[in-house]
Amino acid sequence: MSSTSLAILLKVVPYGTSIPLLYQNYRISAPIIFNAQAYDFAGFEIRTYPKVDLSLSSDDTSIVMQNSSQLSSILRANNDLKRAVVTAYFIQIGESVPPKAIKRIVSHVTREGGLIMFTLRSATDALKGAVLTKYIEAHAFPELPYYRPRL
Repeated sequence: MSSTSLAILLKVVPYGTSIPLLYQNYRISAPIIFNAQAYDFAGFEIRTYPKVDLSLSSDDTSIVMQNSSQLSSILRANNDLKRAVVTAYFIQIGESVPPKAIKRIVSHVTREGGLIMFTLRSATDALKGAVLTKYIEAHAFPELPYYRPRL
């Protein structure tokens, strides 16, 4: 019987910047190299995952991290990481299985004792029937594809 080692990698791109913050919760002693980028250890847990089913519903994603002085300074410098694009990669260490990924945007941050909980939502919310009341610009959603129509 063999065991599968699953590592979760977080690529966080704060709103208005292009420099990602890279974290993993698998290996404490050394960073994990993925797509030519080094992911450093940070204690985090993904508590809720998006639900994908035939009814096309999608729930929020919750990520909990331990509060630290380094995390607090990152939050202060980046407006609590609101509207940051977060990509979570699920990779199997030592296997040739392709990674799975989910991409969400930080909606809000909650502090509870020594923990910080990030609530992530989909970039668009068309399934909940939200009515758009303003013009949406492409730079507000950098993770969505952009196509130029040919006339």
